[in-house]
Amino acid sequence: MTKMTFTKNNIVILTLFTFFTILSGESRIINHYLYLDIKPETNTLTARDKVLIETSDRYWEFKLSSKAEITELRVDDEIREYEIRPVTDSDSRLDLKLIRIQRKMLEKSEKIIDISYTGVFHHDVESTEFSREKIAMEVNATISNEGVFLSPSSGFYPMSSEKLSSFDTVIKLPTGWDAVSEGKLIKAEKSDEKSVINYKSLNPLDAIHVTAAIWVVESQIVDGIEFYTYFFKEDSSLAAEYMNMSIEYVKMYSEMISPYPFSKFAVVENFFPTGYGMPSYTVLGRSVVRLPFIVYTSLGHEVLHNWWGNSVYVGDKGNWCEGLTTYQADYLYKLQNSSSSARQYRKDILKDFTIYVNEKNDISPAGFISRTDMASRSIGYGKVAMIFHMMEERLGKERFLQALQNVVAQAQFTHANWDDFFTAMENVSNEDFSEFQEKWVSQSGAPTLNLTEDDDKVYLHQSGVIKPMWIQISYLYDNGTKIIKEVYSNSEKERLYPPESDGLVGIRADENYHVMRRLHETEMDPTIREIISEEDYVFVVPEQSDEWKEIARSFNGYLSEGSELDIRTQPPLENDRIVIYLGVQPEFLSHLKLNGNIKVNDEILDASEHCLVWAYKNSDDNPGLVIYSSNSRELIPIARKLPHYGKYGYLVFNHGQNIIKGNHESIESPLVWQK
Repeated sequence: MTKMTFTKNNIVILTLFTFFTILSGESRIINHYLYLDIKPETNTLTARDKVLIETSDRYWEFKLSSKAEITELRVDDEIREYEIRPVTDSDSRLDLKLIRIQRKMLEKSEKIIDISYTGVFHHDVESTEFSREKIAMEVNATISNEGVFLSPSSGFYPMSSEKLSSFDTVIKLPTGWDAVSEGKLIKAEKSDEKSVINYKSLNPLDAIHVTAAIWVVESQIVDGIEFYTYFFKEDSSLAAEYMNMSIEYVKMYSEMISPYPFSKFAVVENFFPTGYGMPSYTVLGRSVVRLPFIVYTSLGHEVLHNWWGNSVYVGDKGNWCEGLTTYQADYLYKLQNSSSSARQYRKDILKDFTIYVNEKNDISPAGFISRTDMASRSIGYGKVAMIFHMMEERLGKERFLQALQNVVAQAQFTHANWDDFFTAMENVSNEDFSEFQEKWVSQSGAPTLNLTEDDDKVYLHQSGVIKPMWIQISYLYDNGTKIIKEVYSNSEKERLYPPESDGLVGIRADENYHVMRRLHETEMDPTIREIISEEDYVFVVPEQSDEWKEIARSFNGYLSEGSELDIRTQPPLENDRIVIYLGVQPEFLSHLKLNGNIKVNDEILDASEHCLVWAYKNSDDNPGLVIYSSNSRELIPIARKLPHYGKYGYLVFNHGQNIIKGNHESIESPLVWQK
């Protein structure tokens, strides 16, 4: 499962969900007794897995990495022959092979199979990036002197089907190394020659990962739960804050949903950029843990995944867990901050969907498996979060949480799908949500809304697609009164009936962005993300010097997908290019200048010590960006940070640290009617 998904939600923290399909022979591994001997200096894994396996067919089957060479295979201590076949199901995109062992006549269907194998795993991590807008290349297995990361998608241990297994994992490493995996830490034996670490799952798991390195390790026991931090020496000063916030998040969600389902929670620093959440721990890259907002946002997201996705597992009919975790973590933290922050977050979800999702790449939430690009993220994280928000708006907070608690009670350490959630919500409300589920979950799309007037009557319109929804309608009166009514809409045209006609001066529909919909162009305030990953930039710089060429090259590398560099000292005459002003403040932003300083939100800032980032749209509605400081050194540290702030319309940095961020106001909306 990709679970990573971040707020100040600029980073998105992924959690790795692995979807292994049921094999034709219905083989199922019940228990793993897994021994891993990891040699970082040679990138080598030597392993032995004694598995209790059962089948409903005349053979046993399992998948293993194509990099793994089997040195011995026994069934009940008897060496057996096996057949290697290509993987032909949905896992064919992974580097796996299928191992088949024929059953003998009258041989029992359940056996212990003992597999020994070795392989070299060394995935290049140099080009790995991770941010909200840029989808990182997934590293599924790498062993090096810097560290070890082994994901189940690499096939580093035998896998049979998507059914759940228990794991008893022993990991041998060089002296001084530590390892983290799913389950309870049973022992960690350290000597001058080696480190041996043993983890055992107390509940069935859908997969395991292994992360290893040389860390500074801290631990604490609170309410019977073991909390750990594994940080590299140079970042060990961050451990205390991560430890304290982990404890707070576990307490909060234990009270909100159900008791914490595991014996430990660990924060593990990785040597390449990641944001993964596994059962009982999270793996955050070195560049991620250093971001100051992560501990207050993305960390909580990863803690919450221990309920959604890592103990209530994702079943068939779509991955609901990323959207639900986003809703109860990233969105919740905005709501706890202020109602205006929550409103902006909801609007950002609608903006993302409007920008990135079109007829060619739209899928239903039931078809979402994992994030692969910004379109799939806008659906699986954003739209799904809004579906849960619409249901909470309908049910109320208390009944909504009761429904979620009921799902956990019924489905913990097994699989849940969308049906389970809607059944739980129907049970607490005695309402029928079958049409809502069908149109919002099983079907793709989102409507566009607008208000029209005909013969002194005001109508709400849905266009594009028609979806059932409860919409807040605000009626404004000449005495300053505002009356808010909820209107159910499930048709192309719905007449609105004001509670009072006398004195009515205006009507607003969904002014606080509570329903999932496409935004109109006039509602789309410019943001930084609109120019990220585009390929047709023009950089306007003060002069054609080596210094400014190097600065432009740096921004081009972080913002684009390697587009060709176009540097000028004057903007192009045509309006169809994306223009990024570097160190140049164009005349149309003259209102932000005051005596050589920068003026933002009535604050006057020294332009030599601050950098302003300002998203804009030109007269043809094409996006652009101004990145300005009178001191070129102020621009240099901004390039690598900018992709993490994509949802904002303007930023101010002081010596590389963000001090101001915000969004531009939308001026008009077709969801406003005035008499």
